Amino acid sequence: MDMYYLTLGLYIFLIYWFIVMILDKRGILERFNISASGPLLMIRTTRGEKLLERLSEGELRKGFWRSYANIGTIFVLISMVFMFVLVAFGAYLTFTLQPAPTKLHEPRNVLLLPGLNEFIPLCAWVGFVIALIVHELSHAILGVVEGIKVKSMGLLVAVIPIGAFAELDSEQLFGKKEKKEQKKNELERDKVLKPGKEDKKRVATARERTRILSAGVTSNFVVALIAFILFLAILFAIQPVMENTPFVYAVAKDSPADKAGIKPEMVIIKVDGTTMRNVAAYNNGTEEKVAGGMILTVLDKSGAEREIILGGAHESEGVWIAGVVDGFPAANAGIKSGMCIITMNNMTIRGYDDFQNFMNQTVPGQITEVQTNATTFSVELEKSPYYKFGFLGVVVANNRLGMRVDEFPAKGYLEHLRSTPRTLISPRGWLLLTGMPFSPLPYGFSTFSPFLAHLYEPVGAASFLGGWIFAIADVLFWIGWINFYVGLFNCLPMVPLDGGYVFREMLNSILRPGIKDQRKREMISKAITYAIAILVFSTFIIMLAGPYILREIGVFGLIAAMVLIVMVLVTLAYRIAVSEQKAPSAVLIINGANANSDTLRISHHGGDNIEDAFGNPETGGGRGLSAGDWNYLEVRQNGELCTLSDKSRLNGNANWNPGPNRYTRFVMGDELQISGLSLNTGDSIEIVYTQTGDVLLQTTVTDMM
Repeated sequence: MDMYYLTLGLYIFLIYWFIVMILDKRGILERFNISASGPLLMIRTTRGEKLLERLSEGELRKGFWRSYANIGTIFVLISMVFMFVLVAFGAYLTFTLQPAPTKLHEPRNVLLLPGLNEFIPLCAWVGFVIALIVHELSHAILGVVEGIKVKSMGLLVAVIPIGAFAELDSEQLFGKKEKKEQKKNELERDKVLKPGKEDKKRVATARERTRILSAGVTSNFVVALIAFILFLAILFAIQPVMENTPFVYAVAKDSPADKAGIKPEMVIIKVDGTTMRNVAAYNNGTEEKVAGGMILTVLDKSGAEREIILGGAHESEGVWIAGVVDGFPAANAGIKSGMCIITMNNMTIRGYDDFQNFMNQTVPGQITEVQTNATTFSVELEKSPYYKFGFLGVVVANNRLGMRVDEFPAKGYLEHLRSTPRTLISPRGWLLLTGMPFSPLPYGFSTFSPFLAHLYEPVGAASFLGGWIFAIADVLFWIGWINFYVGLFNCLPMVPLDGGYVFREMLNSILRPGIKDQRKREMISKAITYAIAILVFSTFIIMLAGPYILREIGVFGLIAAMVLIVMVLVTLAYRIAVSEQKAPSAVLIINGANANSDTLRISHHGGDNIEDAFGNPETGGGRGLSAGDWNYLEVRQNGELCTLSDKSRLNGNANWNPGPNRYTRFVMGDELQISGLSLNTGDSIEIVYTQTGDVLLQTTVTDMM
């Protein structure tokens, strides 16, 4: 993605955000049940209620969904451990290996958005949308099964859909009152209720909550399994056109091949018009032509066939270094791609064979003098990860053009993909599957189209699909991988992810035998959950930003910065974990609650200021003195909200701006007058503190004059 398209995308986003602001300010979005938070739109609908009822009605279906979620909970816990270890191990490797920044660390590749992330093609949007819909739909179905109200479902949009949601009643799901929940038609409900029974919302049990929270991840895993099975079926319906073909693995910087435009992962099809079916044919066809020049016909990564003209290559001194492995002796010593190795321990290196013969005589720990065309390096060889000899950690060119050409094992690569299920019996196999789209060929996989599609063809019953079989395979792979990854990521023990809430429920169950006080137990479990979330978040920062930071401040500087960040986040987590809303104990008096009156007067005669309930951490506050005021009080008549705009005066001032987030100070001696009412004998008048839902004062209209 070049700067032009990046700038164009930024302008489109800013124009979109400007339009959203205008529509939100004019109330147009609210008219269509859309809410905006910055550039993020939440598009809500209740049209899926009948579908949810059909999918969950009947004891047989409810039993199926509960068993389904119970089994899924086991996989959630296993995946939670796997992801936590994976993230922690990634941070450990960052500290120990201190890798240089790669394309994986670039900001656009951190986000797994198809098209933006250069490793994820646009066809992955199909998998992305399916993953979101399946995940949220499963939460909603289990919510209905467990008797939890689904208030709405919808999409999260920021120019394009970036998420989905199922809005379950949080008071029923978590046992918490919603700040702005309105109690409408209260008197009508009282008439329907039987004597002696209260109209209370049912609150989900811990087991029910766990099932609801695990359902989304479970469905992602199930969809991933189905998609991968279908993808595997396609792999057995294709065969390679050629078993092996010349493949460019690496190109030395500033070499003749690099200057001609040859790039890694190109396939060499022809040399001067002659088809190359293997590396032996390529070597025979180019050996005598290097000095005089040649024309190579190649397939690039986009699948395009190109002709590259190579001028004559003069006899080079030594062997080209086409690549250096991070974290190994050569990279640590400062050896770089584009250098030429001339001698090693005073032995002349004329080409690839001389280099290999020398390395085959070395042992781990041996000190080797490596003379290059730039300077001489003293390197201590390490143990090779592949064989018993010493390991320098370089990829050297095997021809005078400065590129490493080996056979692309088309048949072996296909067998490698087919054998993926067998590798999943070990953690390493799951790790390889997680990183498959980011691994280079011939180890990873991203798409058949357009590059690999040239190397394979459908056979048997699948022949009628022609080239479409590769497009289908690509979509199936990304449906499987995106659902697999979304499921894994949501298993992280990190609030607000599903795994964070499941972890907290499990922690509550573990603490229950030893801590009987429910409030204390919940505070401890919240504190531990937030601490784990901070740890996971910190390790992500280390993995993604660590390579950049290490270059500037080193290991100790990174450790100090992370300790500081963790301390700040832990402090915030503690405040969040122990905080709870507290209604003020203000002394309020209602005057004018008489039949046929049209005016109420509510006066404050002492007790707490509302701001104290927010400003004092010991009473659950800590959000600042300016957060509490008259605006967080609501006056209700028979459960219906009394409109204060244009109908009220505070201390005689009609322009006091009623409504939340306006911050009108609440102090002793204040009087709020509400006019334009129609009060009848028996009407219920309530003053409600919206932050907690507590009723601060309740009275009944009498017929007194």
